[in-house]
Formats: sequence, C-alpha cells, structure tokens
Amino acid sequence: MRISTLLSYAGGFKDAVTEIAELEKAGLNLVWVPEAYSFDAPSAMGYIAARTKTVTIASGILPIYSRTPSLLAMTAAGIDYLSDGRCMLGLGASGPQVIEGFHGVPYVAPVKRMREVIEICRMVWRRERVQYMGSEFQIPVPQDKGTGLGKPLKLINHPVREEIPIAVASLGPLSVAMTAELADAWLPAFYTAEAAQNVWGAALAKGNAKRDPNRAPLEIFAGGMVAIGEGLEPLRDLARPQAALYIGGMAHGQKTSTTTSFQKAATLRKPSSFRTFTWRREKSRGRGHSRRLPSQKFSDWQREFCKGASAGTQSLWCDRPECKSRRKDASGACRSMR
Repeated sequence: MRISTLLSYAGGFKDAVTEIAELEKAGLNLVWVPEAYSFDAPSAMGYIAARTKTVTIASGILPIYSRTPSLLAMTAAGIDYLSDGRCMLGLGASGPQVIEGFHGVPYVAPVKRMREVIEICRMVWRRERVQYMGSEFQIPVPQDKGTGLGKPLKLINHPVREEIPIAVASLGPLSVAMTAELADAWLPAFYTAEAAQNVWGAALAKGNAKRDPNRAPLEIFAGGMVAIGEGLEPLRDLARPQAALYIGGMAHGQKTSTTTSFQKAATLRKPSSFRTFTWRREKSRGRGHSRRLPSQKFSDWQREFCKGASAGTQSLWCDRPECKSRRKDASGACRSMR
C-alpha cells in the first residue's frame, strides 16, 4: 500500500508545497495535483519537482479536452525529466460544465477520446513518428481538412522513461472497462469498499480480460476524507462541499457517469446513513442559503443531496477580507487565525 495526498488549491501553492515536502519526510509516497478551473496543474508539478526528492508527482487530473494528446505527452515527459522519473499522468474527462462552460470545447465522446489520448501519449514517449487516424484525432491533419503541409513528427528530446504511468479517473461502466484495459492506475471518486464489486466488478473484469499481459496489474488509488473531533454531523459537513461539487456542479443535471455511479453506490449503503441525511435536509429548510441551489433539471436524489450539502457547508466559508484560506474549521474558527 502507498500513501498519497491531494494538494490543496484553496490557498497558496507555495505554502501547500512546503507542507508536501514535510509530508515526504514523514513517508508520503504520492501527491495528486488538481486543476479543475484553478491555476494549471503542470506549473505546480514542476515546482513540487524542485522542492521534493522521492514523492511521485501526479496530475489529479488533467482534462483530456483542454490540451492535445501530444501536448499532454510533452508535459508529462517534461515533468518526468525535471523530477528524475517521478511523474504520473493523471487524466480525466472532467464534466460538461467545466469543459464547455470554462474551456469552450464540446463535451463529446469522452471514452473514445480517452482511449485515443492514451495511445497517442505512449507513441510520443516511445519517440515514434506520430501517425494516428482515430475517430477523435487524426495526426497529421488530413490534407482535405487543413493546409496539407503537416507531416509526422517525433519528440525531439529523449524521455527519461518510455512508459510514464497513466492514471485515469473514471466511474461509468464503459470508462472503467477502458481504464482496466489500458491504464496503469485507476482513480474512482466516492469509492466505497463494500460497494465496489457490485458497482464496478463487471466493468473491471471486462477490461482486465483485454489487458496486455505484459502490463502490471491495475493500481487503485482510492481514499477518503478523515476528520477527528466530537459529533458526527459537524465532521460530515467537511465532506459535503466535495460531494456537492461533483454531484451538483460537475454533473449539472445531466445523467453522467459520475451521477449514475454515485446513485448506484448510494443504494447499496445502509438505510441509517440516509435517515441522518434526511434529518439534516428537513432541518435546513428554514435557513437562507448563500450557495446556489441545484437547477430544476436535477433529478430528485441530486436535488435532495445538494440541499443537504448547501445547508451543511454554509457555515464553513469565511467572509473576512483578510482571510487567506476562505475556510472555517468544524468549530467555526477561521483557519487563517489558527
């Protein structure tokens, strides 16, 4: 088992990387660097490479719509060089709200696109001349679609490794099967051990049946938030913003792989966990919410969950102008004042 952590992008990168350097001394094996629609992840990954010695530096994740496959491969190869072979390329489809709303790119064919990105990245790292004719990418661009001047090229530099590990964030059955077939590691969000086989067992088996026998077994990076304190509800409030982001914001009312898999996993949980949630939602009805509530397109279960999430998190955001973290802890104290 390896120990990993997620780099926070809520505060300053420099302070967060200083913490990573200290955690490395204590035995940290891997750090995931998120991007979403914050500062770009590769800049922080390069900075981490300069400040650390042994920790694996993984993007967590880079969306496959905002960069070409060749650029993704170049970026990973560059960070792998700076870190002496410690890079892991974490990829994901993100969601339509970020891809179309922030990047202005149509969110189409995520599974096909992911497969082609992985195949092209590995061609680049092997320093092959990139010639690829897929449904999503045609490299070089065909003569009838461009100037006709493009020609196959290979990476100028010699990468540190021909095989940089690729981790894929996936949840739906098709994308999980593709992950088990091609990727080196899997990042399942909202992973619950007792429900994993029921939710993803068939997809993993389907993908593993097609997996190259020369490739190492698929690694699974699944963790959860840990909080220590008195009472369950204030501690659960700390997890609600992340869940609301993916269920409400990233899905944006669509039946995506994120919402479908979460709903399927949720039905396998014990009823007691939902009794607690229903009580929180009922109790919060009389309060004013500072966060935007779910749109009318949301399904009933999404709307109910996000109402509870909004109620549970409204007291966790600090509105002091001088606050650097913009967050409060479970007791309501500003984190910047600790």
